[in-house]
Amino acid sequence: MKQHTKSTCRRVLALCMSVLMLMTAWVFVAPTKAAAEPDIDVWQGGWSYNGFSNNHISSADGFAQFINNVGTGTSYSGQTIYLDIDIDLNGINFGNGENGSNVFYSRDNYFEGTFDGQGHTIYEFRMTNDDHRVALFRSARNATFKNLTVDGIYVDDINNNGRNGFAVMVGYGDGDLTFENIHLQNGIVYGYNYVGGLVGEYGANNTLRITNCTSNVTMHADNDRAGGMVGHAKGSVIANGCTNSGEIYAGYSDAGGMAGWIEDDESSFVNCTNTAKVSTDACAGGIVGYFGSKSQDKKMTLTGCVNEGQIESRAKVGGGIAGMLDTDAEHSIENNVNRGSVYGREDAGGIVGSNIGKGIWRNNKNYGSVRCDNDNAGGILGDVEDDQNMFYNCYNTGSVQGKNSIGGVLGYGQNANHEFYDCGNSGAITSTSDAAGGIFGYGNESEPTIEQCWNIGTVKAYNDAGGILGRTYHHSYIRRCWNAGSIE
Repeated sequence: MKQHTKSTCRRVLALCMSVLMLMTAWVFVAPTKAAAEPDIDVWQGGWSYNGFSNNHISSADGFAQFINNVGTGTSYSGQTIYLDIDIDLNGINFGNGENGSNVFYSRDNYFEGTFDGQGHTIYEFRMTNDDHRVALFRSARNATFKNLTVDGIYVDDINNNGRNGFAVMVGYGDGDLTFENIHLQNGIVYGYNYVGGLVGEYGANNTLRITNCTSNVTMHADNDRAGGMVGHAKGSVIANGCTNSGEIYAGYSDAGGMAGWIEDDESSFVNCTNTAKVSTDACAGGIVGYFGSKSQDKKMTLTGCVNEGQIESRAKVGGGIAGMLDTDAEHSIENNVNRGSVYGREDAGGIVGSNIGKGIWRNNKNYGSVRCDNDNAGGILGDVEDDQNMFYNCYNTGSVQGKNSIGGVLGYGQNANHEFYDCGNSGAITSTSDAAGGIFGYGNESEPTIEQCWNIGTVKAYNDAGGILGRTYHHSYIRRCWNAGSIE
C-alpha cells in the first residue's frame, strides 16, 4: 500500500513538473510584436520643398517638387538625387494637371544627374498625355538611374496621334545613359511609336548601358518599335543580366524582349532573358527585333541570352533571340538558347530570323518549334545573304517547317560559302515544296563545307530532301557526317 501511494505521488509530481515546463516554454516562445511596415508616403497631388532638401527626397510631395524642378529647367548636372522613402503616387495623373498634379512643364528640359532610389519603390505611377516623351522623366541626357523599383504603372498616349517616346523611366534619352538595378512591375505602357520600359526613344552617337534590370510590364506600340527595355535606339545599347517577362507588341514592325529597334551603333546583349510573348508584323525577336541598316557595318554581339516566350512575326522575319541583323559586320552569336515557339511568315529562325552580314555562331541551341508559311526557316538561322557564316557546335531539336529552303541549322544561304562544324539536328524538318536538309536547306551560289555533323530527325520535301544538305547549285564539301533520320 505504501509502495502504491509513493508511486502515485511520483506520477503527480512528474505531471506537475511537465505542466510547469510547458508553461515556461510558452512564456519564452510567445510571439513578439511584428516589425512595423516601412513607411509609404501617399501623394495627394501637390509638391513641396518640405520633402526635398539637400538633394534628398523624403516625401511624395518632395518627389513631385524635384520632378517639377527638372521640368522647369533644373538639370542637376553632376549631382545625385537620393530617394529616402517609398512613395505612392496614388494613381493621380502626372500628365494633365488632374488634382493640381501637372508637374511636367516642358519635355525639352533634361535631367542630367544621377537618381539613386536606394532600393526604394515608387508605387502607382500614372501618366496620360497628348504629347511626345511621356514618362517619369520626360527627357534625360548624360544621366544615371539606379536602385529603384516602380510598381503599378499606366502610361498612355491618350489620342493615338502619332507621338513618339513612351516609357516608365525616360521618354527621350540623349548622351550616355546608364540604368542599374531598375525594376518595373505590374502595368502597361501604351504609345504610338517608340515604346520601352526604361527608354522610349534614344538618340544617336552615344551609349545606353543597362545592367541587372527587369520588367514584367506590357509594352504596346500601336505602330512601330516596342521593347522591354528600349523601344527605339539610334545609338549603342549595351545590356547585361536583364530580364523581361512583360508582353511586347508593335502593330507594324520591330518588337523585342529587350529592344525593338537599334540603328546605327555596335551593340551587345549578354545573359539577357525574355519569357513573354513578342509579336509584330515584321521583325520580332526574343531579345532584339531589328538591328542596323544596310548603310552601316556595326557589329551585334549576342552571348548567353535565353528566350522562352512565343515569337510571332505576322508578315516576315522572326527569331528566338533576334529578328533581323541588317548590317555587313561580322556578328558574334554564342551560347544562346531558345525554348519558345517562333513564327515568321518568311525568314524564321530558332536563334535569328535573317542575317545580312557575316556571322560566327558557337554553341547555340534551339528547342522550340520554328514555322514559316513561305520560304527560309532554320533551327538556328532562317536566312543569310551575301556574307559567309560559320557555325560551330550548334544544335536544334525543335520541328522546323515552311515552304522552300528549310534546314535544321540554316534554311537558306546565298552568295557565300557557309561552314558547319560539329552541328546536329534531331527535329523534324519539313518543306512543303523544295529543299530541306538536316543541317542546311538550300545553298544558292554557295559551296558549303559541312564537317562532323549529324542528323536523326525526319526530313521531308516535295523535291530535294537530304539528311545533311537539301540542295546546292555548286560544289559542297561534306566530311565525316552521318544521318539516321528518315528521308521522305
